[in-house]
Amino acid sequence: MSYWYLRNMKRDVAAVLQVMGKPEHMIMDSGLFSLMFGAEKGTIPSTYEAYRDYTLRYLDDVDRWGFPCTIVESDTHKLLGMEATFRLRELFAPLGDRVIYVWHQPEGLDGLLRLAEERSYIALSVPELRILAANGKATSRNQVSAMVTNLLRRVHRHCEAKGILPPRIHLLGCTVQSMMETPLAYTCDSTSWLAGVRFGTGMTWNTKTERLQQVHLRSERFKAWRKLCAEQNPDAAGYAKQQGDAEYYLNTLACAAAFAEYQRWLDARYTAVPMRGVGETT
Repeated sequence: MSYWYLRNMKRDVAAVLQVMGKPEHMIMDSGLFSLMFGAEKGTIPSTYEAYRDYTLRYLDDVDRWGFPCTIVESDTHKLLGMEATFRLRELFAPLGDRVIYVWHQPEGLDGLLRLAEERSYIALSVPELRILAANGKATSRNQVSAMVTNLLRRVHRHCEAKGILPPRIHLLGCTVQSMMETPLAYTCDSTSWLAGVRFGTGMTWNTKTERLQQVHLRSERFKAWRKLCAEQNPDAAGYAKQQGDAEYYLNTLACAAAFAEYQRWLDARYTAVPMRGVGETT
């Protein structure tokens, strides 16, 4: 979830957050990508002072809400440079293991290894690696997956050589199943369950192959899966049917359920290797 959108909610944010079953498993992003490169670009000045003030409000609100989630740092690497990013990181230090520090290309490979030594929870940006892999040309999922695997192994080998446990590693924007199927990463996130619906496709869980499958929203396969998900989740389906666009909500329910099945599949087959900070995020 994004702080940028939560901060402007008209409803009581604290009450909304408390409905989460396991709040310590939630990750709150700073929302800075939208501010720096997305739809909200130009909303605040591109200065250290402006992003410092934004970060302080971010931290104050998280503290006021009393929500024990993990939060992502203010990763201003590409907008403000590394000096400003390092200064902003100091503001997150009191939260200890609850913070994910993001590695971006301007920090360099040496910086990634230092980050792995100093922090207990770090992240790699898969969309950024996809751009780097392409270098202006067409690229394949295998190329990106190879880059992710290479960086994961670099971090683990470096920490092993230093005699320390590796940090937990989060894969930001990870949409490829093969990348998630590794004990070297700790967590990942994706909005594919929601984004696909916007373009006429949805996700189902194939019980025979035990894989996620993308199908057209009007296909009989998706309709059958959506019906099954509504029957298995009557409260969520009831809420969906009360909305102005009930079909959209039912479609997203079905996609979310497919990813939940995949999550259970992953949990049953992959366990992260020992990492720093595990079990201490609350």
